[in-house]
Amino acid sequence: MKKKIYKIIVPMFFLLSVTNICASTIAYNTFLEQPQRFNQVPGFGYYGGAQVTTNIFGNSFTPTASGTISEIWVAVGSNLAAVGSDIFNVILAEAGAQDEPSAELARFTITGELSKRESIVSIAALDRGVFINEGIRYWMLISPGPGTSEVGWLGGPPNSVPGQLSAYPDSSSSTGRFVADFNVNGAMRIDVTAVPLPATVWLLLSGIIGLFSFCRSRVKNFQSDSGLG
Repeated sequence: MKKKIYKIIVPMFFLLSVTNICASTIAYNTFLEQPQRFNQVPGFGYYGGAQVTTNIFGNSFTPTASGTISEIWVAVGSNLAAVGSDIFNVILAEAGAQDEPSAELARFTITGELSKRESIVSIAALDRGVFINEGIRYWMLISPGPGTSEVGWLGGPPNSVPGQLSAYPDSSSSTGRFVADFNVNGAMRIDVTAVPLPATVWLLLSGIIGLFSFCRSRVKNFQSDSGLG
């Protein structure tokens, strides 16, 4: 009986604790809760306005939670994409000293045809190991792939977040980018998976040890009272 209790309770407690620590969290989101156009679903609403680029265009974001990026959602469209071609690139970057897009953290190339010229694309990113910190500015940029000459980032003023920036190529700038506080309305969402801190792991292990000791004590008492010891 003692072994059965340990085999059931301890793994269950461990699984619940780890699941709670490693659950995904929305770190940044400009999608609207209510659908605004056709084929939209709750939680992923956006307006039809598009910032179209033939080169590269970016929106900054400041996450509200720290963790490793697990999934990225972005609303994009293109009238010129061919089936099976590389439609567009999504680039994550740090912000430089002048808030401009700086060191690249990860790049994703999306292949396929965008449905009905408007799509909400989901990008699995956990395997890239990109860690972002709460309250720090970062950038997400999009650029056309080889299969199309332009790509549009969908959204509109209702999808904008105060304090964020947009970036365009600018050869006359010392950073190579023109950074502004307008057209910051691309619909996007970034989910992160929190990484347990050493203190959290120690607390978890302490809890498991405490529960183990408690169960062992209860089993001994039960055996003593029932004469099974």
